[in-house]
Amino acid sequence: MFLVLIAKKRKSKGGIGYLKLSHFILSLCITFLVVLPWQYLTFSWYPTETLASFKYNSFHFFNIVEGHAESYWYYFSNFKYIYSLIIMMIIPFSFFILIKEGSNRKI
Repeated sequence: MFLVLIAKKRKSKGGIGYLKLSHFILSLCITFLVVLPWQYLTFSWYPTETLASFKYNSFHFFNIVEGHAESYWYYFSNFKYIYSLIIMMIIPFSFFILIKEGSNRKI
């Protein structure tokens, strides 16, 4: 929804959709500037603990962890309990704005 509002004020000139490529690259560099030193320090100070933590955190992608076996549709079926009623009202409104603003674009 926020991207739609930003896109309303910007013109697409040499960018990815409505955002310029330079903004994307800058945000990616800032992210790496923050994340990589922390990853380096944790791997150098605590190599075995960090590796074990990474292995355990990635284990849940392919296996059942701690007895939590649910279907792939768990979050969709329990959406109203997890994200509350307010979010359920915001999402359709966001799609409405996206469709309305998307149809007003001129080529």
